[in-house]
Amino acid sequence: MKIFTVIPSGAENGAAGEAATWTGWPEAERTGSERIKSRSATEGQFRGVPRLRFASLGMTANRTLAILFSLAFGLATVAYAQPDADFEKANQEYAQGHFAEAISGYETLVRAAQWSATLFYDLGNAYFRTGDFGRAILNYERALALERHHPEATANLQIARDEAHALELQQSWPERYLQFA
Repeated sequence: MKIFTVIPSGAENGAAGEAATWTGWPEAERTGSERIKSRSATEGQFRGVPRLRFASLGMTANRTLAILFSLAFGLATVAYAQPDADFEKANQEYAQGHFAEAISGYETLVRAAQWSATLFYDLGNAYFRTGDFGRAILNYERALALERHHPEATANLQIARDEAHALELQQSWPERYLQFA
């Protein structure tokens, strides 16, 4: 607990006058020419700026802030490690030929806003392998929006567009039936 003493001007040199004492935080500004000195009841020292102490922990505010920042950055590191693990797992699923599982893993990262050109490129490749050319084109375009000079995405986008166009030109079974009838 802090004890603050208001010393009227002239009293610090031994002039007559009483000093008022109270506990708690000092007001931000004092009127007149009063000067505030703080004295820690536990330390018995005068200080120009009061220090916040957590008596039960014996910690200063600076230590507390240092611990809070350490925890925050530590949790941020863990938060970034999880998307990397999810991305690697989705890449492994893709490499093993499990394209539906790879798509699920990539989509999870997209929903978590862990966007990158590589993520959209890989997601486009997975959709291309399943024959979903519309979504493949969408994701190649997303990759190019994030990284304009991505030669693989550019090449695969053109291939996916060509495949989608070829599907449009194919006749459906009713068209083929009516053609021979």
